[in-house]
Amino acid sequence: MVPLANIMDVGFIIMSPAIVLLAGFSAPLVMLGVCLITIAAGFAVAYNIRHYEPIADSDDPLTHVERTAQWALLCASVVNIAYYTLLLMALLLLPFDAFTTGRQAVLGTIYLATIAAVGYMGGMKWLNKKGDQTTAFNLAAVLGVLVAFAIYNLQEAVGAR
Repeated sequence: MVPLANIMDVGFIIMSPAIVLLAGFSAPLVMLGVCLITIAAGFAVAYNIRHYEPIADSDDPLTHVERTAQWALLCASVVNIAYYTLLLMALLLLPFDAFTTGRQAVLGTIYLATIAAVGYMGGMKWLNKKGDQTTAFNLAAVLGVLVAFAIYNLQEAVGAR
């Protein structure tokens, strides 16, 4: 579940400014709506897991769909990790006026190779734990953004600056 959580929480944080631009003063309500939809999706996933697990080893069409979904999630995770690695490298290189596509690719490859080496040497539990902490941090950041939007909207509503 860690890859899916990372895709969703990073996407949510990146989309926050877009939601503010599109929704204006209604942004907190839109963000709340997105959160409620996400919670509903989580309940749907939990329901499916609870009812699918007992028949998971059977040879029926659902098993084939489930295997295809696992491969699709793996592919989405690889693309997501590669994209955010390149984004991270760009953010690291830009302040030093050292950005080139070649440097970005080399540093990104070194970064991913380091993570792969740590995982290969038995550090996957450690990496998953760090992923959980990152998800908790991102959720705290989302809460902070929602509070900031609410305070800003309240100030705008009463005319104070």
